[in-house]
Amino acid sequence: MSPPRLRGYYDAPLHFDCLATWKDREEFSRGRFVSALYSHWSGYGTLLRATPGWFLACGPPTPDKFPYFAAVQLADWSFSLYSRWREWDTYVGGDFRSRLDGPALDAAEATMAEVRREAPSREALEALFAERSAHPVARQSLVEFGDYLATLWGEAAYRMDWRALEQERQAAERDRAAQALVSEEQQRVRAQAIALSNEIARRLAAKLASGARLTCPRCHQRTHQMRFYEQPPDTRSYFVCKLCGRSFSGAEASEDP
Repeated sequence: MSPPRLRGYYDAPLHFDCLATWKDREEFSRGRFVSALYSHWSGYGTLLRATPGWFLACGPPTPDKFPYFAAVQLADWSFSLYSRWREWDTYVGGDFRSRLDGPALDAAEATMAEVRREAPSREALEALFAERSAHPVARQSLVEFGDYLATLWGEAAYRMDWRALEQERQAAERDRAAQALVSEEQQRVRAQAIALSNEIARRLAAKLASGARLTCPRCHQRTHQMRFYEQPPDTRSYFVCKLCGRSFSGAEASEDP
């Protein structure tokens, strides 16, 4: 949710030294922060704690009951502090410092000092997870999310037109639904075409087995030197003409005697 002029940086490799002095760092980072916060708020994984400057979240539960990872997203820096769930004790204890230095490390130190008050251990992290995941709520509306963000950022949250963004989200959903319907219709038409082609192919194969000759639509020779390859119902069955070595389906063949 960064401004359009900054969206080109989303996939760019931004080095910490460059970030530290980049005049657009905070604006860019806050856009990424809001996007990630919305993702967890609306149901991806679990949002464990949120403050104006960071949030702690985790991924969906695994078959082992607990999520695979926990992550802290900073508001003013465009990176997250990511830990495997089972390694949280050592991570929150200091491993988060790995590969960080300078102002980025200072920001991480200040943030993790606050995070440690909420989740100082894996046991505390699991208690947070149990508390937050006990009553999951399905949310989507960006208007509601804007109101939620205002509980963290106050009036600054309303600098974005959440109603317009929600209208765009709903329009995109309608487009995806329409595309899905088109895809389903295309699949239905394709399945019907395959079924018809295979029905013709079976009739021609029966004639071929009784000694009849078929005309190859490739070389246009009428011959009994054909081989039939019957396929599963969702795949076109086909013949191979031994005279020219090319294949054709039932729908491409002629049923003329």
